[in-house]
Amino acid sequence: MQLTRSELYSRVCNAPLSKLAPDFGLTGTALAAVCRQHQIPYPGSGYWTRKSLGLTAELPGLPNGSDEIIEIMPVTPKPRQRRPKQVHPKTRSVAKTRRLKHHPLLLGAEEHLRKSRTAKDGEFLRPYKRILPDVISSETALRRALSIANDLYLALDRQGCRVHIAPAGEDHRRIRVQEQEVERKDRKYGRYNSGSIWGPDRPTIFYIDTVSIGLAITEMTERVTMRYINGDYHREDSKLVRSMKAWQLTHSWTTEQDMPSGRFRIIVKRSEELTPWAKRRF
Repeated sequence: MQLTRSELYSRVCNAPLSKLAPDFGLTGTALAAVCRQHQIPYPGSGYWTRKSLGLTAELPGLPNGSDEIIEIMPVTPKPRQRRPKQVHPKTRSVAKTRRLKHHPLLLGAEEHLRKSRTAKDGEFLRPYKRILPDVISSETALRRALSIANDLYLALDRQGCRVHIAPAGEDHRRIRVQEQEVERKDRKYGRYNSGSIWGPDRPTIFYIDTVSIGLAITEMTERVTMRYINGDYHREDSKLVRSMKAWQLTHSWTTEQDMPSGRFRIIVKRSEELTPWAKRRF
């Protein structure tokens, strides 16, 4: 595009450079450079602000000089060349490890385990869903229980022993879970000594060759003193009981119960056997 110096001056005085520049195929910065090269003044942002508010504003005068022809060439932006993304072999292995951070069997398990029947004072969760990984835990220790299960399941998978829930219709017995940390003849789990601990309908299993192995993770219980206060049981060492005055405990009494301890046991056995192969505490 060609125009005289006075014509360009007239154009830049009628519109801001940012709005005028696209007509020439330029950016506002490039058009300002053309004006400075040919000593053509242009209004600044303050001029257009005052004009929009209806205030008086002075235009800069055009300095004396020849009314030369100015040729403005539109600038064609060069397309950006994207550099190929190079992935280091170590980065690939890290990404693969991140994808395997959670075992597929445990996806969504925490949400279902927390949808439980009432479990007070740290008792075991009793979820409504019956087909879940064989993980027995109180609510406060659930995250740790799932972390132990996740590490164990992934380790077995890496050895080619895929961990899964036994399919329906197959003859797999669930492991008998012994939750007492110190085994006693009497079993006093939970409120009212009911002894009812939730368990899934189907066992969690893996295979070594053709041998099916049952796998369970349970939080162990410890014998603790519980105090009955106003129709409810509370641990004797709880903050609530310790903060109460002697006269407030006049009509209360204590009893011994097995309560979740925060420590875990892994139980592994063949589905045909009644005795576990191994137990390990955490």
